[in-house]
Amino acid sequence: MLTHLRQFSILNKIFNVKGNEWSKITFSWTMSFLYRVGFVIGWTLIVALCVSKYGIASLPYLFVVNAFFTVLGSIFYSVLLSRFKSSFLMLVNLFVSAVLLFIAYLFVNSQPVLFFAILVVVESIFLMQFRIMLNGHVEDLFTPIQSERTFPLIEASETTGGIVAGLVITFFTNSLSVSSFVLLWAILVLAIVPLLILNNSSSGIRKKTSKSGSIGVFEKLKQVTRDRNHFGFLKGLFLIVLFQWILFNLLEFQYTKAVYQNVSSMIVDAGSGFEHAFFHDLGLLFILLSSSALVIQLFVGSRLINSLGVIGSMLLHPVVTLLSIFGLTFSYSYLTAILAKNNFTITSVIHLNAYHSSYYAVREGLREHVREFLDGIIRPFGAILGTAVVIMLQFFFVDRALIFYVNISMLIVSMILLYVTYRQQHRYTAVALEGIDKSFERETRMNYVDILGQKGHEEAASQLVAIIDDEEESVSLKVRTLFALSELQDPDALSSIIKCLGSSSFEIRAAALLCLSKYKVLYARSNKYLVVEHELICALEKLFRKESGSDLQPRVLQFLSKLSTVSTFDFLLKALKESRGRLKADVIYALGNYKDESVTQFIKPYLKSQNADCRWAAVVALGKFKPFKEEVLGVIASAFSSDDDSGVSRALFAIGDLKLKNKRK
Repeated sequence: MLTHLRQFSILNKIFNVKGNEWSKITFSWTMSFLYRVGFVIGWTLIVALCVSKYGIASLPYLFVVNAFFTVLGSIFYSVLLSRFKSSFLMLVNLFVSAVLLFIAYLFVNSQPVLFFAILVVVESIFLMQFRIMLNGHVEDLFTPIQSERTFPLIEASETTGGIVAGLVITFFTNSLSVSSFVLLWAILVLAIVPLLILNNSSSGIRKKTSKSGSIGVFEKLKQVTRDRNHFGFLKGLFLIVLFQWILFNLLEFQYTKAVYQNVSSMIVDAGSGFEHAFFHDLGLLFILLSSSALVIQLFVGSRLINSLGVIGSMLLHPVVTLLSIFGLTFSYSYLTAILAKNNFTITSVIHLNAYHSSYYAVREGLREHVREFLDGIIRPFGAILGTAVVIMLQFFFVDRALIFYVNISMLIVSMILLYVTYRQQHRYTAVALEGIDKSFERETRMNYVDILGQKGHEEAASQLVAIIDDEEESVSLKVRTLFALSELQDPDALSSIIKCLGSSSFEIRAAALLCLSKYKVLYARSNKYLVVEHELICALEKLFRKESGSDLQPRVLQFLSKLSTVSTFDFLLKALKESRGRLKADVIYALGNYKDESVTQFIKPYLKSQNADCRWAAVVALGKFKPFKEEVLGVIASAFSSDDDSGVSRALFAIGDLKLKNKRK
């Protein structure tokens, strides 16, 4: 068990998540992974079949048809969302998709056009709607602040799925017929079903319709226009999604064209040989693109969103894309096209994580319909517009001229996307501030408090401080606000947080102590916040005396010892003389946090204490100083050789606290 706990602790640090989030992350990750593997295999198959049979010029028309069916599906499903639970609709979509894929396989030789049409319908209607609803399902599992840390890890499932799908395509293209991949796609779709059933075993099917009777995405969105700030925020999201997908389809055309030309130059005769080679190369490149994106998602994504904020992270995407397209414009080639696509893929995963996090600003009753509208209508509409630009340019230009003007179009779109995203920060903050001021529901206000706890909001700290200063606010909201302030780390809020240490509520005092202990500026050893630190130490000393016998006392001692000032050291020495039993042991343990080796003179006498708690607190405290390492190791070794279970458990704690790698086994 200790091994598992240690492994989880390491994983938490690597992936920047908390232990209680792993079960929800695992469920979400597995479903997204299975969906993505099947989707990539299916979409690559559709593109390869289209280009090999009808030529590269047909690709824009495929994008238009795909987008058109996606819009139709969204309009239809927006009505169903008002009547049925999304989890039920997700199950229906999976079953229908699998059945249609098996039917398509039967027509692969006899009716190739029907075979191709069924694949497009499955991908653009049923599985696209499943993905939209899955995004909402995952968002419901986490809070806005949790989403900053967990979404990059969950979205890594899609990137990992892309890599696995690319490997499958690359290694099995020569041994299997292209159409055989349809069966694999159907199996992957069905594999999601038991996961979804297990997660929603207790939920019903029908959803209560709204009292107003408004059904459908357009009727629901009319409610948004009544609120200026809310409408402004959604208008910004509308434009971001629109221009993002115009840009995506323009770049997808340039990238696919570069791969097509590269394969064509190596294979003179088109036909089955070209089809397999093109399918193989697309799969191989998917591995490359997905691998680089996966590294960013797993190890950088959550930290970037934490440090830059939601909108700041979204800005990274158009900036990097703009620079990549400049390079593509001046030197279009197979390599520069892959580089531009790679940069776009890497930054778009960060953009996607931040985009999903921003949905928490949308009112809960409208969130499903807004997602359906943006991802199911605006996204394919952007794809249609991007494709329309390519089709229009094909009428006037060919070869190098066509490539040049498509690149110019991408430059213009990426500049517009950059401007729109930059303007979105103000709207995002305005929605959160208004939600706190005007909402009467506690859960809704907590949601907006979490949003203000993200980086990038200029007025956030002052609004949050006003909440903890207001005596009429609820305890639960103040606790949530203190947690948000610990994320922001704004020094101007310190005085108000310190006052919370004297609150009449134990929950607020505990939250304030935890919040202050996370403030890195308090450990900076500078004189910039001298008065605040003085107020803090006085408040902590009062809290220590007030919390006699509670769990807060040892936490106060630990915090005081880490502040490492003369006054805190003096206070701990007095506490050492006055305290008894477990509390004295806590003081001894806290003294071990000081870096000055001279402090050991106050700790060493307790190595021979009759009180086991004090004795082992001294062992752990002295173990942090090099001259006492051997002596401490001897005490730990003797504890293991005894039959005293309590001594063994204390020795295990000492090994973990002192990080003694040689004792890990």
